[in-house]
Amino acid sequence: MKVDDSLIRFLTERCYNIRKLDISWCETISTTDVKRNVQEIAQHCRVLEQLDLMGCDQVEESDVDTILAQCPRLRLLNLTYCSRITLESIEAARIRYPKVSVISCYR
Repeated sequence: MKVDDSLIRFLTERCYNIRKLDISWCETISTTDVKRNVQEIAQHCRVLEQLDLMGCDQVEESDVDTILAQCPRLRLLNLTYCSRITLESIEAARIRYPKVSVISCYR
């Protein structure tokens, strides 16, 4: 199945009990809609425990802040190969949200 903006919108509007969401390497998610998609995930997926964003180059630090602040059950966030995320912001997130394992191995 091709993951794109419309599928993310569908999932976040109708599947509130998603606990694990893997949109790694989703190059079909448009750069212009990343903020809206992240906002949708954070706003509607309140029981989300794992989010895999590996290889999503369009994800920015402010998007990570939004997810961490609005997903209280999140325990694992994979940001490997997210080139716009700095190591400093990863460390800050680990301090601010100690219950969340933030993974970022290579940029």
